[in-house]
Amino acid sequence: MKLLFVIDSLGIGGKERRCLQLIKGLGSLAEFNIHVVIFEDIIEYPEFFNLEITLHKLNRKHRKDFKVFTRLLRILVETKPDIVLSWSLMSSFWLNFIRMFVKFNYLSAYVANTNRPKFFSIGNIARLMSFTTSSYIIGNSNVGLEAYRIPKDKSILIYNGFDFNRLHNLRAKEIIKSDMGIETRFIITMVARVTLAKDYQTFVDAAKLVLKERQDVTFLAVGDGPMISYYKSQLSIEDSQFIKFIGCKQNVEEIILMSDICVLCSESEGISNFILESMALAKPVIATNTGGTPEIVNDLETGFLVEHKNVDQLKTRIIELLSNTNVRERLGNNASEIVRKDFSLQKMSEKYFELFIQFKH
Repeated sequence: MKLLFVIDSLGIGGKERRCLQLIKGLGSLAEFNIHVVIFEDIIEYPEFFNLEITLHKLNRKHRKDFKVFTRLLRILVETKPDIVLSWSLMSSFWLNFIRMFVKFNYLSAYVANTNRPKFFSIGNIARLMSFTTSSYIIGNSNVGLEAYRIPKDKSILIYNGFDFNRLHNLRAKEIIKSDMGIETRFIITMVARVTLAKDYQTFVDAAKLVLKERQDVTFLAVGDGPMISYYKSQLSIEDSQFIKFIGCKQNVEEIILMSDICVLCSESEGISNFILESMALAKPVIATNTGGTPEIVNDLETGFLVEHKNVDQLKTRIIELLSNTNVRERLGNNASEIVRKDFSLQKMSEKYFELFIQFKH
């Protein structure tokens, strides 16, 4: 079966990781001839180059580059895929129009958060058109599918899947800490793009409150984004010793491994890859009780859920976990079991495979 995956780029991000994981997972189930189309020549996952796929680069000049239409149309006509899978609203936008001229089996997998596009936007045009053009629309959370108002007869829920092979050959926690120059007993980590939507403000404010009570903990903010300078400007010289914005890192698994607690403060996640990774590594998670997060984090059993922007509640939960090794271990072990049972790469891949074979000629 020939598959054509269409995505903006393969920079660091949730949908990009999901796309990459699916390509890996499908290889263990059957033989697929997979083509990947990227609009921009950005590939930040080194393992992508080890995959047996055919890569097409459209070299988009800007977001509304109309040459994308003709280039993508030509690839579709030449490759004749059995299934086309769109990973973003922008790729769906162009595929929706192409679908009006060329017949192909078309799936959309753009629902990865709870932020329905603004009414007057390209994203919303793509969303509404896909209700007609797509055979099915895939979301990685129930709440995301509801937020995007996907028609029930088109809606397919497939949760993210974690590949436990990613945990092989990780360095020891002490070596990672030493390499990063961290000397505190505890490490608390948040991994996300540094944007307003991810709400690092709550993370920073809670960190400052914790540091007033104890200074045996380092807070790591991992990710790039336009607001790094803004948040760094809020830190005193003393704060900066314990609250560190370290940018985007390739060794996220190792950073999580050396962490004691993982935190995510954003409001509108679907199913966060960072939360999945943290749970897989048996780390207790404290996350916002919004979006799709409650679908994976069971409060008091696999982690703690807190109200969005509730700095005091986040600080209290952090102190509670820092003070109680047994609770940290219990939540972390429960979390790892849940990921193995319900959120494995095998399970995600099988769900997509079951969907794909419906279109087999």
